Amino acid sequence: MDKDGVVKYRVCVDFRKLNHISVGDAYPLPNVTDILDQLGKSKYNTTLDLAQGYHKVRMHPAHTAKTAFSTDRGHFEFLRVPFGLKGAPATFQRLMNTVLAGLTGMKAFVYLDDIIIYALSIADHSKKLKAVFKMCFYAQGSKLFGTCYNRSRCETRPTES
Repeated sequence: MDKDGVVKYRVCVDFRKLNHISVGDAYPLPNVTDILDQLGKSKYNTTLDLAQGYHKVRMHPAHTAKTAFSTDRGHFEFLRVPFGLKGAPATFQRLMNTVLAGLTGMKAFVYLDDIIIYALSIADHSKKLKAVFKMCFYAQGSKLFGTCYNRSRCETRPTES
């Protein structure tokens, strides 16, 4: 139930069988120790949580049937990447590293659906925040990994020959 008393459902699907037969993606996640080391040296930190980030990435239509599940309300398939899929973290990390290319490590860290901006001075922190927002803004409408991004969602596009 949300703060207004409205009942909301959160679907949880057990993808263990699908994950067992899925091909893994070895794309690395950032080293948490490295992130904490840099944050420990900074005076100002901001964490931007990309709320429901995975759910903004549209799945390729050829794969939606693999996410099918049934309830007493019907049969459903995810059109957007759900939590729990084996390749979801690597896919999302790759996407965010691409969107923030050139900023990661120096101005910000990306750890899955969190963007962490850090600095020694408030002026530098403000510049870094603006740079991150600018990169996110420019990513809207661009095409990365067969996905077109805009302000509200990401959509998979077929590969063009």
